[in-house]
Amino acid sequence: MRIKTAFFTLAVMLLFGTFASAQLAEPVKWSFKAQPLVGNEYEVTLTADIAEGWFLYSQYLSSDDGPIRTTIQFEKHPALELKGKTEENGHKKEGYDQMFGMNVIKFTGKTQFTQKIVVKAADLHLVRGTLQYMTCNGQMCMPPKDIRFKVNLK
Repeated sequence: MRIKTAFFTLAVMLLFGTFASAQLAEPVKWSFKAQPLVGNEYEVTLTADIAEGWFLYSQYLSSDDGPIRTTIQFEKHPALELKGKTEENGHKKEGYDQMFGMNVIKFTGKTQFTQKIVVKAADLHLVRGTLQYMTCNGQMCMPPKDIRFKVNLK
């Protein structure tokens, strides 16, 4: 009986450990979409679904001395024009961060980064770019991650 209990306990621990490391490996899941606006304008939205207990940092930090800020770069194309700054929308927390010893802006939960674009050619159907971000949970940080993205406009 003791062997069965020990085996069951070990199996549960291994299963939990695998699940926990999988959760830790990807605390942020990304999705990308485009919505037509008026005429040849679109709104491109990059959505971060941030795991509970984790933070994603703003593009607009006051200093580069702390966490890696979220950076969104659209691939240059002669028929593509960015209109204004990328907007951030989500559960925002601003204030002093003990881990970095500075004021930061961070997001939890579902966060959206929205960029308006103007498409100057009818044959441009795909927008590409690169996204860099870092996520922390108050005790540790994951290394910065680069993600290539593409968004269909049609």
